[in-house]
Amino acid sequence: MTILPLSSAATSADRPATQCGSIDLQKEFDYLISKVASWHLVRRYDNTQKCSCRQDSTDDTADRSCRFCDGAGWPYTEFPSKFYRVEQMTGGSVTSEILMSFGPLNEKGRLFLSPSWVELSPSDVIFDIALNIDQTLKMPLQRLGRYDISQVVDLRADRYGAVDYLMAYASEEEFIDA
Repeated sequence: MTILPLSSAATSADRPATQCGSIDLQKEFDYLISKVASWHLVRRYDNTQKCSCRQDSTDDTADRSCRFCDGAGWPYTEFPSKFYRVEQMTGGSVTSEILMSFGPLNEKGRLFLSPSWVELSPSDVIFDIALNIDQTLKMPLQRLGRYDISQVVDLRADRYGAVDYLMAYASEEEFIDA
Protein backbone atom coordinates (compact mmCIF):
# COMPACT_ATOMS: atom_id res chain seq x y z
CA MET A 1 0.00 0.00 0.00
CA THR A 2 1.30 3.46 -0.86
CA ILE A 3 0.74 6.73 0.96
CA LEU A 4 -0.87 9.69 -0.77
CA PRO A 5 1.33 12.79 -1.00
CA LEU A 6 0.55 15.43 1.58
CA SER A 7 -0.32 19.02 0.78
CA SER A 8 2.61 21.41 0.44
CA ALA A 9 0.95 23.60 3.09
CA ALA A 10 1.79 21.00 5.75
CA THR A 11 5.14 21.04 7.52
CA SER A 12 7.18 18.05 8.61
CA ALA A 13 6.77 19.18 12.24
CA ASP A 14 3.00 18.64 11.92
CA ARG A 15 3.34 15.08 10.58
CA PRO A 16 3.11 12.06 12.84
CA ALA A 17 6.45 10.47 13.67
CA THR A 18 7.16 7.14 11.96
CA GLN A 19 10.19 4.91 12.07
CA CYS A 20 12.05 4.10 8.89
CA GLY A 21 10.37 1.18 7.13
CA SER A 22 7.33 1.37 9.42
CA ILE A 23 4.39 3.44 8.24
CA ASP A 24 1.33 3.72 10.47
CA LEU A 25 -1.50 4.29 8.00
CA GLN A 26 -3.93 5.05 10.83
CA LYS A 27 -1.77 8.01 11.93
CA GLU A 28 -1.20 9.15 8.33
CA PHE A 29 -4.92 9.22 7.50
CA ASP A 30 -5.79 10.82 10.83
CA TYR A 31 -3.28 13.53 9.96
CA LEU A 32 -4.75 14.06 6.49
CA ILE A 33 -8.30 14.41 7.78
CA SER A 34 -7.50 16.55 10.85
CA LYS A 35 -4.79 18.85 9.47
CA VAL A 36 -5.08 19.00 5.69
CA ALA A 37 -8.74 18.23 4.88
CA SER A 38 -11.25 20.99 4.20
CA TRP A 39 -14.99 21.33 4.67
CA HIS A 40 -17.38 20.17 1.95
CA LEU A 41 -21.13 19.62 1.88
CA VAL A 42 -22.62 16.14 1.33
CA ARG A 43 -26.07 15.82 -0.23
CA ARG A 44 -27.86 12.54 0.40
CA TYR A 45 -30.98 11.82 -1.67
CA ASP A 46 -33.83 9.79 -0.17
CA ASN A 47 -34.74 7.54 -3.10
CA THR A 48 -37.40 5.72 -1.07
CA GLN A 49 -39.94 8.49 -1.62
CA LYS A 50 -40.72 10.76 -4.53
CA CYS A 51 -40.63 14.51 -4.06
CA SER A 52 -44.01 16.23 -3.94
CA CYS A 53 -43.23 18.10 -7.18
CA ARG A 54 -42.79 14.76 -8.95
CA GLN A 55 -45.93 13.24 -7.41
CA ASP A 56 -47.99 16.18 -8.64
CA SER A 57 -46.60 15.86 -12.16
CA THR A 58 -48.69 14.08 -14.79
CA ASP A 59 -45.60 12.73 -16.61
CA ASP A 60 -43.59 11.83 -13.45
CA THR A 61 -40.91 14.49 -14.04
CA ALA A 62 -39.43 16.70 -11.34
CA ASP A 63 -39.65 20.49 -11.28
CA ARG A 64 -36.09 21.83 -11.86
CA SER A 65 -36.80 24.81 -9.60
CA CYS A 66 -38.14 22.71 -6.69
CA ARG A 67 -36.49 23.74 -3.42
CA PHE A 68 -36.99 20.28 -1.87
CA CYS A 69 -35.30 18.13 -4.55
CA ASP A 70 -33.40 20.63 -6.73
CA GLY A 71 -34.90 18.98 -9.81
CA ALA A 72 -33.73 15.43 -8.97
CA GLY A 73 -37.20 14.13 -8.06
CA TRP A 74 -36.08 12.86 -4.65
CA PRO A 75 -35.95 14.89 -1.41
CA TYR A 76 -32.51 15.28 0.15
CA THR A 77 -30.66 16.19 3.31
CA GLU A 78 -27.31 17.96 3.45
CA PHE A 79 -24.57 17.93 6.06
CA PRO A 80 -21.03 19.36 6.23
CA SER A 81 -18.06 17.02 6.52
CA LYS A 82 -14.28 17.24 6.17
CA PHE A 83 -12.61 15.60 3.17
CA TYR A 84 -9.10 15.42 1.84
CA ARG A 85 -9.48 16.07 -1.89
CA VAL A 86 -6.74 14.78 -4.18
CA GLU A 87 -6.04 17.38 -6.86
CA GLN A 88 -3.46 15.71 -9.12
CA MET A 89 -5.13 13.09 -11.29
CA THR A 90 -2.67 12.45 -14.15
CA GLY A 91 0.70 11.21 -15.18
CA GLY A 92 2.56 8.56 -13.21
CA SER A 93 1.91 9.87 -9.72
CA VAL A 94 1.13 7.79 -6.65
CA THR A 95 -2.42 9.09 -7.03
CA SER A 96 -2.66 7.70 -10.56
CA GLU A 97 -1.62 4.24 -9.35
CA ILE A 98 -4.30 4.29 -6.64
CA LEU A 99 -6.95 5.40 -9.12
CA MET A 100 -6.28 2.58 -11.60
CA SER A 101 -8.89 0.48 -9.80
CA PHE A 102 -11.58 3.06 -10.63
CA GLY A 103 -11.30 2.51 -14.38
CA PRO A 104 -10.94 5.25 -17.00
CA LEU A 105 -10.32 8.69 -15.50
CA ASN A 106 -11.06 12.07 -16.97
CA GLU A 107 -9.80 15.57 -16.26
CA LYS A 108 -12.89 16.33 -14.17
CA GLY A 109 -12.45 13.36 -11.83
CA ARG A 110 -11.58 13.89 -8.17
CA LEU A 111 -10.73 11.56 -5.33
CA PHE A 112 -12.03 12.31 -1.82
CA LEU A 113 -10.81 10.66 1.41
CA SER A 114 -13.05 10.71 4.47
CA PRO A 115 -13.57 8.94 7.80
CA SER A 116 -15.82 5.89 7.44
CA TRP A 117 -18.52 7.35 9.72
CA VAL A 118 -19.51 9.70 6.87
CA GLU A 119 -21.04 6.66 5.06
CA LEU A 120 -20.83 7.83 1.45
CA SER A 121 -22.65 6.05 -1.36
CA PRO A 122 -22.66 6.39 -5.18
CA SER A 123 -25.99 8.25 -5.07
CA ASP A 124 -24.51 11.05 -2.90
CA VAL A 125 -23.15 14.38 -4.12
CA ILE A 126 -20.23 16.39 -2.67
CA PHE A 127 -20.19 20.18 -2.97
CA ASP A 128 -17.28 22.58 -2.59
CA ILE A 129 -18.44 25.36 -0.27
CA ALA A 130 -17.24 28.86 0.56
CA LEU A 131 -15.11 29.04 3.70
CA ASN A 132 -14.04 31.87 5.96
CA ILE A 133 -10.37 32.92 6.01
CA ASP A 134 -9.81 30.63 9.04
CA GLN A 135 -11.25 27.65 7.08
CA THR A 136 -14.50 27.53 9.08
CA LEU A 137 -17.90 27.23 7.42
CA LYS A 138 -19.17 30.49 5.93
CA MET A 139 -22.85 31.04 6.70
CA PRO A 140 -25.18 30.94 4.89
CA LEU A 141 -23.66 28.03 2.98
CA GLN A 142 -22.65 28.87 -0.58
CA ARG A 143 -22.10 25.94 -2.94
CA LEU A 144 -19.21 26.47 -5.37
CA GLY A 145 -18.80 23.18 -7.23
CA ARG A 146 -20.59 19.84 -7.55
CA TYR A 147 -19.09 16.33 -7.63
CA ASP A 148 -21.29 13.30 -8.33
CA ILE A 149 -19.91 10.21 -6.60
CA SER A 150 -19.58 7.21 -8.89
CA GLN A 151 -17.74 4.73 -6.64
CA VAL A 152 -16.84 4.35 -2.95
CA VAL A 153 -14.10 2.02 -1.67
CA ASP A 154 -13.34 1.02 1.94
CA LEU A 155 -9.82 1.69 3.17
CA ARG A 156 -8.44 -0.47 5.94
CA ALA A 157 -5.87 1.57 7.80
CA ASP A 158 -4.93 -0.89 10.52
CA ARG A 159 -3.51 -4.40 10.55
CA TYR A 160 -6.79 -5.91 11.81
CA GLY A 161 -8.80 -4.94 8.74
CA ALA A 162 -11.11 -2.39 10.36
CA VAL A 163 -12.63 0.05 7.87
CA ASP A 164 -11.57 3.47 9.12
CA TYR A 165 -11.70 5.56 5.94
CA LEU A 166 -13.51 5.76 2.63
CA MET A 167 -12.14 6.71 -0.76
CA ALA A 168 -14.75 8.17 -3.11
CA TYR A 169 -14.22 8.81 -6.80
CA ALA A 170 -16.42 11.62 -8.09
CA SER A 171 -16.74 13.54 -11.34
CA GLU A 172 -17.12 17.30 -11.41
CA GLU A 173 -20.45 18.43 -12.81
CA GLU A 174 -21.51 21.81 -14.11
CA PHE A 175 -23.17 23.68 -11.26
CA ILE A 176 -24.66 27.10 -10.63
CA ASP A 177 -25.81 27.79 -7.06
CA ALA A 178 -29.21 29.46 -7.00
